[in-house]
Amino acid sequence: MLHKLILEVKEELAAKLFASGLELTKTQEAMDLAREVVSRKISEQMAGGNTEGLMDLFHGVPPLDQSTLVKNMVSDLEQKLCSKTHTPDGVARSVSEFMVPFLMNRISHVVNTTGHAEATLQAVADNRSPLRHIKRLGGNVFRVLFL
Repeated sequence: MLHKLILEVKEELAAKLFASGLELTKTQEAMDLAREVVSRKISEQMAGGNTEGLMDLFHGVPPLDQSTLVKNMVSDLEQKLCSKTHTPDGVARSVSEFMVPFLMNRISHVVNTTGHAEATLQAVADNRSPLRHIKRLGGNVFRVLFL
Protein backbone atom coordinates (compact mmCIF):
# COMPACT_ATOMS: atom_id res chain seq x y z
CA MET A 1 0.00 0.00 0.00
CA LEU A 2 2.79 2.42 0.87
CA HIS A 3 4.43 1.57 -2.44
CA LYS A 4 1.21 2.60 -4.20
CA LEU A 5 1.05 5.88 -2.27
CA ILE A 6 4.62 6.69 -3.32
CA LEU A 7 3.91 5.80 -6.96
CA GLU A 8 0.95 8.21 -6.98
CA VAL A 9 3.22 11.14 -6.09
CA LYS A 10 6.54 9.86 -7.42
CA GLU A 11 7.24 12.76 -9.78
CA GLU A 12 6.29 15.39 -7.21
CA LEU A 13 8.32 13.61 -4.56
CA ALA A 14 11.37 13.23 -6.83
CA ALA A 15 11.27 16.96 -7.66
CA LYS A 16 11.10 17.91 -3.98
CA LEU A 17 13.92 15.52 -3.09
CA PHE A 18 16.05 16.97 -5.88
CA ALA A 19 15.23 20.48 -4.63
CA SER A 20 16.41 19.37 -1.17
CA GLY A 21 19.81 18.61 -2.66
CA LEU A 22 19.52 14.89 -3.35
CA GLU A 23 21.12 13.73 -6.58
CA LEU A 24 18.49 12.82 -9.15
CA THR A 25 20.01 9.34 -9.53
CA LYS A 26 19.39 8.66 -5.83
CA THR A 27 15.72 9.66 -5.60
CA GLN A 28 14.30 6.18 -6.29
CA GLU A 29 16.58 4.58 -3.73
CA ALA A 30 15.63 7.26 -1.21
CA MET A 31 11.94 6.54 -1.80
CA ASP A 32 12.55 2.80 -1.37
CA LEU A 33 14.47 3.37 1.87
CA ALA A 34 11.73 5.66 3.19
CA ARG A 35 9.08 3.03 2.41
CA GLU A 36 11.18 0.41 4.18
CA VAL A 37 11.71 2.56 7.30
CA VAL A 38 8.09 3.70 7.62
CA SER A 39 6.71 0.20 6.99
CA ARG A 40 9.09 -1.38 9.49
CA LYS A 41 8.34 1.14 12.23
CA ILE A 42 4.57 0.85 11.77
CA SER A 43 4.89 -2.93 11.73
CA GLU A 44 6.89 -2.86 14.97
CA GLN A 45 4.26 -0.66 16.61
CA MET A 46 1.44 -2.96 15.52
CA ALA A 47 3.31 -6.10 16.55
CA GLY A 48 3.89 -4.47 19.93
CA GLY A 49 0.15 -3.87 20.31
CA ASN A 50 0.29 -0.11 19.83
CA THR A 51 -2.48 0.14 17.24
CA GLU A 52 -4.33 2.65 19.42
CA GLY A 53 -1.20 4.82 19.66
CA LEU A 54 -0.85 4.75 15.89
CA MET A 55 -4.49 5.70 15.46
CA ASP A 56 -4.02 8.62 17.85
CA LEU A 57 -0.96 9.72 15.86
CA PHE A 58 -2.89 9.61 12.59
CA HIS A 59 -5.62 11.70 14.20
CA GLY A 60 -3.09 14.37 15.22
CA VAL A 61 -2.32 13.36 18.83
CA PRO A 62 0.53 14.27 19.12
CA PRO A 63 1.11 16.29 15.95
CA LEU A 64 3.36 14.40 13.53
CA ASP A 65 6.25 16.83 13.99
CA GLN A 66 6.24 16.18 17.76
CA SER A 67 5.89 12.39 17.62
CA THR A 68 8.77 10.30 18.96
CA LEU A 69 7.92 7.62 16.41
CA VAL A 70 8.19 10.07 13.51
CA LYS A 71 11.44 11.47 14.90
CA ASN A 72 12.83 7.92 15.09
CA MET A 73 11.76 7.30 11.49
CA VAL A 74 13.49 10.50 10.38
CA SER A 75 16.68 9.51 12.20
CA ASP A 76 16.64 5.96 10.79
CA LEU A 77 16.08 7.20 7.25
CA GLU A 78 18.84 9.78 7.61
CA GLN A 79 21.29 7.08 8.71
CA LYS A 80 20.26 4.75 5.88
CA LEU A 81 20.63 7.50 3.29
CA CYS A 82 24.12 8.28 4.54
CA SER A 83 25.27 4.67 4.73
CA LYS A 84 23.54 3.14 1.70
CA THR A 85 23.52 6.00 -0.81
CA HIS A 86 26.51 7.95 0.54
CA THR A 87 24.38 11.07 0.73
CA PRO A 88 26.03 13.91 2.70
CA ASP A 89 24.69 14.36 6.26
CA GLY A 90 22.99 17.72 5.66
CA VAL A 91 21.21 16.54 2.53
CA ALA A 92 20.19 13.26 4.18
CA ARG A 93 18.76 15.19 7.14
CA SER A 94 16.85 17.57 4.87
CA VAL A 95 15.46 14.74 2.74
CA SER A 96 14.47 12.68 5.80
CA GLU A 97 12.82 15.61 7.56
CA PHE A 98 10.72 16.20 4.45
CA MET A 99 10.01 12.65 3.31
CA VAL A 100 8.90 10.94 6.53
CA PRO A 101 6.26 13.54 7.50
CA PHE A 102 5.15 13.68 3.85
CA LEU A 103 4.54 9.91 3.80
CA MET A 104 2.98 9.89 7.26
CA ASN A 105 0.57 12.63 6.17
CA ARG A 106 -0.38 10.57 3.11
CA ILE A 107 -0.96 7.50 5.28
CA SER A 108 -2.91 9.61 7.76
CA HIS A 109 -5.16 10.87 4.98
CA VAL A 110 -5.88 7.31 3.82
CA VAL A 111 -6.43 6.08 7.39
CA ASN A 112 -8.87 8.90 8.10
CA THR A 113 -10.83 8.69 4.84
CA THR A 114 -11.21 4.96 4.21
CA GLY A 115 -13.16 4.00 7.29
CA HIS A 116 -10.93 0.93 7.57
CA ALA A 117 -8.12 2.37 9.65
CA GLU A 118 -6.77 -0.85 11.15
CA ALA A 119 -6.80 -2.64 7.79
CA THR A 120 -5.00 0.31 6.21
CA LEU A 121 -2.30 0.25 8.87
CA GLN A 122 -1.99 -3.50 8.41
CA ALA A 123 -1.50 -2.99 4.67
CA VAL A 124 1.29 -0.49 5.35
CA ALA A 125 2.91 -2.78 7.90
CA ASP A 126 2.64 -5.81 5.60
CA ASN A 127 5.63 -4.62 3.60
CA ARG A 128 8.05 -5.34 6.42
CA SER A 129 6.39 -7.60 8.96
CA PRO A 130 8.33 -10.78 9.70
CA LEU A 131 4.99 -12.52 10.26
CA ARG A 132 3.46 -11.38 6.97
CA HIS A 133 2.97 -14.94 5.72
CA ILE A 134 1.02 -15.87 8.84
CA LYS A 135 -1.07 -12.70 8.49
CA ARG A 136 -1.95 -13.60 4.92
CA LEU A 137 -3.08 -17.03 6.03
CA GLY A 138 -4.85 -15.99 9.19
CA GLY A 139 -6.14 -12.47 8.59
CA ASN A 140 -8.38 -11.80 11.56
CA VAL A 141 -6.97 -14.82 13.40
CA PHE A 142 -3.59 -13.06 13.41
CA ARG A 143 -5.12 -9.96 14.99
CA VAL A 144 -6.77 -12.01 17.71
CA LEU A 145 -3.64 -14.02 18.48
CA PHE A 146 -0.93 -11.39 18.13
CA LEU A 147 -2.43 -7.92 18.55
